[in-house]
Amino acid sequence: MIFKLLFKIAIPRPKLEAYNSYLFIGPHPDDIEIGAGATAAKLARAGKKVTFLIATDGRYGTHDDSVDLNDLVKTRQLEAINGAAVLGVKDVIFLPFEDGGLYDKRDMTVAIAKVIAKVKPDVVIAPDPKLPNEMHLDHLNTGEAASCAIIMSDTYRFMKEYDLPRAETKAIAFYYTARPNRYVNVTKTLKTGYNSVLEHKSQFPDDEEGNRNKKLLWLYFNIQTIRYGLRCFARRAQGFKIYDIKHIHCGPEAELV
Repeated sequence: MIFKLLFKIAIPRPKLEAYNSYLFIGPHPDDIEIGAGATAAKLARAGKKVTFLIATDGRYGTHDDSVDLNDLVKTRQLEAINGAAVLGVKDVIFLPFEDGGLYDKRDMTVAIAKVIAKVKPDVVIAPDPKLPNEMHLDHLNTGEAASCAIIMSDTYRFMKEYDLPRAETKAIAFYYTARPNRYVNVTKTLKTGYNSVLEHKSQFPDDEEGNRNKKLLWLYFNIQTIRYGLRCFARRAQGFKIYDIKHIHCGPEAELV
């Protein structure tokens, strides 16, 4: 116990809301809104610089065989822009990778590193690739690529090869995590986060099944945020696993802070 306390003093756990600029990364056009939308809304309302990066085009997000996949890509991009706008986020960047996980993860890592170098966020927020039950390749790949891109974008020689400046990201945080170590009070923005999801009409249409899924999602949001709220004395909260930049290379003790 004494060593845990000492490590917390030596390399303290970052407070997610303490920074000025954030890059949220989503595997698909709706993941940021579902996993961290209420937090993004809170940060945007506080005047923080918030940018969304969507890693894949979401072309397989349909059960309708009659849908033209290229048309669906355009639809989902527009939905992502509209969803971000509900949260107060104007900057949405799309990478060209096809949904389904069959791209080269190294290419995604380089692409994310380039965006980090241009956007220069203090914090990168991505899905947790270590979520024990996660089996979707796009989620796993995006979380891992974002993690590796943090290191790459901080490496001077690597970035010089792409004629880009070295980035100095201060922290990385994960949503969709089973082991949160920081919580954000989203009591005032939970409904806004939910409303941003509703902009993804291709995923939550106004039919019987879509309306049922929307009700279940609202129930899930409430159960999850009440659970996390109890951990930080808030009515509603979202949970994140966050590491300071000093935590993410070697040093297993970072798990103690």
